[in-house]
Amino acid sequence: MRIGKVLVVLIGLLLIGYYFYLAMQSEQLIGKVVLVIGAAYFLWLTIIIFRERELTKDDRTRKWFKKDYPKGKHYSMAKGVFYFGLPLGYCIWAVDQPFNEGSDLLYTSVFHFVIYGILGIVIGRMYWNIRLQDSHHLGLLNNQEQIK
Repeated sequence: MRIGKVLVVLIGLLLIGYYFYLAMQSEQLIGKVVLVIGAAYFLWLTIIIFRERELTKDDRTRKWFKKDYPKGKHYSMAKGVFYFGLPLGYCIWAVDQPFNEGSDLLYTSVFHFVIYGILGIVIGRMYWNIRLQDSHHLGLLNNQEQIK
């Protein structure tokens, strides 16, 4: 296993511990629930990273080409929103939000979800372009027009 993957898994485990610590420190029940959900997201993400630790870049590109390329660019952007943007926005909102009676949960949550949703679209588009270039270099795509 590469050192980078080990570091990412360790950071994920630290974030899980941090979210559980914040959940135990929270006085409001909603704060505890929101933070435990954030910890569950980081646990899910850490498990995915650990499971795919042995795949090389070429293996990931081939897997993407078989599974996601036929679904199109919009699928990749939606995946960026739902797997990256919204969960990240949720986790940052959960840590940043003081769960007390005077806080405006609706405004702050919508603000975070919109900003990080847009970021998810950008990440999905970037991921699509990177995988498309890698597919071309592996010979999976032969036509130069498919890359644009």
